[in-house]
Amino acid sequence: FISASGYHVFVVLRAVAIAGTNGTVYLNDGVIADGGAGWWGLYLKDNGGAYEAHGFHWDSGVKEAVATGFVLGADCLLEWSFDGSVIRCSLGDGGDVNTTGVGNVGSLANPVSIGTGASSSLFLNGAVAAVLVCNVRLLDTEIRNVRASLSSRYGVTA
Repeated sequence: FISASGYHVFVVLRAVAIAGTNGTVYLNDGVIADGGAGWWGLYLKDNGGAYEAHGFHWDSGVKEAVATGFVLGADCLLEWSFDGSVIRCSLGDGGDVNTTGVGNVGSLANPVSIGTGASSSLFLNGAVAAVLVCNVRLLDTEIRNVRASLSSRYGVTA
């Protein structure tokens, strides 16, 4: 469904509460996730009152990127991408990015769920307005165009 060699995922959402506080990312509030053995996904976590978005891979160990500064009750644009070697996760304009190098062997595969995680009973407490999944890592100009389109349509920062 999503290539191991690269992808880009955009999600427009509003979370009203985040229950997940677990150190194991896939046991937190799921936004979009692989329901299979890979436990890939985009998750939300309450890190002691500091809300975070985690772009997460698991193959031979945990590999993730974290975007901090998530605001409850606000419409936002989350991005999660992989270029074949580095995971990225960002809020809004892509300026708040924490990256992690990976040697990944898997891919986001069926069944894929929106609004829940791979192995957690923690659902997204909020609403998803849009999900755009690209099975390639987009060029910078393409990323800017998608952000501008989603910003115009949903009023999120881009």
